[in-house]
Amino acid sequence: MKRSEIKAILRDINFIPSKFRGQSFLLNERIAEKIVYEVEPEVGERVLEIGPGLGILTKYLLKQNVVVYGIEIEEKFCHYLKEMYPDAKLMNQDFLRIEKFPPFGKIIGNIPYIRTNEILYKILSFQELPKIVVITLQREVGRKLVSKPGSKNYSTLSVLFQTFFDCKYLFSISPGEFFPEPEVVSGVIKMQRRSIPEEIKSKKGYIKFVRAIFKQRRKTLRNNLASAGINKNDIERILSLSNLNSKIRAESLSPEEIVKLYKDYIPQ
Repeated sequence: MKRSEIKAILRDINFIPSKFRGQSFLLNERIAEKIVYEVEPEVGERVLEIGPGLGILTKYLLKQNVVVYGIEIEEKFCHYLKEMYPDAKLMNQDFLRIEKFPPFGKIIGNIPYIRTNEILYKILSFQELPKIVVITLQREVGRKLVSKPGSKNYSTLSVLFQTFFDCKYLFSISPGEFFPEPEVVSGVIKMQRRSIPEEIKSKKGYIKFVRAIFKQRRKTLRNNLASAGINKNDIERILSLSNLNSKIRAESLSPEEIVKLYKDYIPQ
């Protein structure tokens, strides 16, 4: 879509994009088609689209004959989408506030950067994780999702998503490919579901544990465990049985090592 086309649509529906909500619209049709290709659409399957906006991804999803469930917070966009793409199933709701979703297998979306972390944790909260997630987000967050132990970007999000998904950074998108232009470079991430490690009996408990040990990056694992309420004797036993240096930080441990810590030494 051209900038002039988007401006015309926005005028017609009497809508001004909100910088606070991070509302930017992808212009490049070729990029949109590439993003849809990465979700590996199969005829008849259900794909959940977060924030379809003016429908640049919706269009290419429908061309693949998938069932599209679009979750769109803006009522005016929903009216526009219903006219343009009547085959799409639209829900005029806030993705973060929905308690019951229609059945789906995959997620796609250009998500608002200001709510990225909330949306990512919402995805993790699903009882059955999606088979594939392809999302456009801020490049720096995308790099966190694929970062390895010891790197400056390695974080809670790195561990959690690499525990449950195979994560791949696909490509970057410059601000000029959007209207209005965001202030940051975007990145497209593909995540394919892994089998949940058998050591994790409670996904919610594991998420809480990982967030606790990364709570303060500059603190050692020992200190963060203490802050999480683990008593001193248990902490020393954990470090000893794991052959971990007392000064080690969580950012030095792989997701596999953290899963083992959670299973073997932390109450479920």
